[in-house]
Amino acid sequence: MRAAPLLLRLAVVLAGSVCMAGAAWAQQGLQLKPDRQAFTHWQARLQVSQSQDDDALSFDARRGSRLLSANLLADYYLTGSGLGAGTRGGLRATGGLMLGPMSLLQSSSGLALGRGAALTPSLSAGSRSLSLLTGPDREPNLSLSYVGVGYTSYSLRGGWGFSADLGVVGGGASALRLGNSAPQADLSQDLRYRPVVQFGVSYSF
Repeated sequence: MRAAPLLLRLAVVLAGSVCMAGAAWAQQGLQLKPDRQAFTHWQARLQVSQSQDDDALSFDARRGSRLLSANLLADYYLTGSGLGAGTRGGLRATGGLMLGPMSLLQSSSGLALGRGAALTPSLSAGSRSLSLLTGPDREPNLSLSYVGVGYTSYSLRGGWGFSADLGVVGGGASALRLGNSAPQADLSQDLRYRPVVQFGVSYSF
């Protein structure tokens, strides 16, 4: 599927999340600016990787900016961070949808981590721009479901943040794909169940 329809789908999901969060703030008498330091057990994360042309390339060699991968995840925090009142995070259960080459999906866990990524108390988003790479272009674009457990910790005053995840991905939602998809036979053989271990680090000022 082309990037534009995918972004439209993600925008609809995010708009719904923001509307629900706004309704909750209104019921609680919270208006105008949400408190980004507030913490709820449910958290939504959007992590996006996009290409960026090299300015040194000729105009004809440039391919333009495009979406390479996207992760839409939901976290339910089971505990606090255990590191004091100045930190957020904790042990969490995570599930969601991952779209794109496997190498990018497995290396994006820190994109929506930390104080700077919080858009609302229950929604965070992060993105990265990558120079034109041949590796991800040669990989099949996958549509995977993910479930796992993880731990997140970051400081409300800025500084380092850390996350670790252990989970399983499986082929699914075959209609949602970025660009050319992998053959269905390959998905059945290679991605029925696959363990995933991820570590993420962030730094915010």
